[in-house]
Amino acid sequence: MINLTFIIAHDKTHLIASAFDFLEEVLQESGLQYNVRKEQEEMVQTGLMSDGNPIPQNSIVYVHGNYGDNYKNIGRTRTLASQRPDLRFILYINPKYTNSDFFANRDDIGFVREKLFSGPSPKEIVSISPHYPVSFFGGRAFKGSMKPIDDHLENYLKEWKQLREAQP
Repeated sequence: MINLTFIIAHDKTHLIASAFDFLEEVLQESGLQYNVRKEQEEMVQTGLMSDGNPIPQNSIVYVHGNYGDNYKNIGRTRTLASQRPDLRFILYINPKYTNSDFFANRDDIGFVREKLFSGPSPKEIVSISPHYPVSFFGGRAFKGSMKPIDDHLENYLKEWKQLREAQP
């Protein structure tokens, strides 16, 4: 059985509390042995979890992009990803807040624009999801139409699991 540590790096987990039910359901159905951790966003800057240990190998880290702090988590995540290519990162970026005024770093603007609507894939070390956490974890556009979305966590985990099974 494949082990997964799924980490949510979000300073305001109370704002996405309803997403955790969907996350748990998707992980249970994934056929993976898993552990879910809630961490502060600063972990992408340090590479350490709140207990002082490094992020476990082959973890998936879901990171709040945090437009309110000029999307500084994008650069931090990209830096950590260059140091830890065994990890996979999914950055939540709200498409409403992608003009240059929201970014502290110009390099991050181009990165976001390139990847924003391509859908997250575990083939990429850092992917972007334009869907609010409840939608990404639950597989439905919860704001507005309630229509199913294709680029959601269940599909991401299926692909991640296939990639892990193919490794020697």
